[in-house]
Amino acid sequence: MCAIVTAILVTNVGHSLRAASSDAQEIVGTWMLDSRIDRDAAGVVVPEPSLGSNPFGYLIYDRAGHVAAQIMARDRQKSPSPAAVATSDPNNTGASGGYDAYVGRYSVDPNKKVVTHELELALGPTDVGRKIMRR
Repeated sequence: MCAIVTAILVTNVGHSLRAASSDAQEIVGTWMLDSRIDRDAAGVVVPEPSLGSNPFGYLIYDRAGHVAAQIMARDRQKSPSPAAVATSDPNNTGASGGYDAYVGRYSVDPNKKVVTHELELALGPTDVGRKIMRR
């Protein structure tokens, strides 16, 4: 099994942030997804089949350490009963009908420049309890 690293570029859509006391506080706010790139262990870009290469979404971080994510395929098909897409990738969650959502806790590792999301609720039941990393 090869590891997948997901890079997410976001733009803060809220108010200007005040001076923060830690790296974790610097990401507090509402962020709109600008891009998402999945790479394997060799650094090769790999396709993400459920949300596509250009999804739309928001990430919300609060000062208490909570994160909420809502991500949707831009070309999402209208379907009365969307099928869930399982993922074997340990760093991605399973989407359903071109849509993914979860909430949980987050932590920041400033040395590795990684934000870890620990999922407490998720659209995909197998994603609950997982830890996923975002760069």
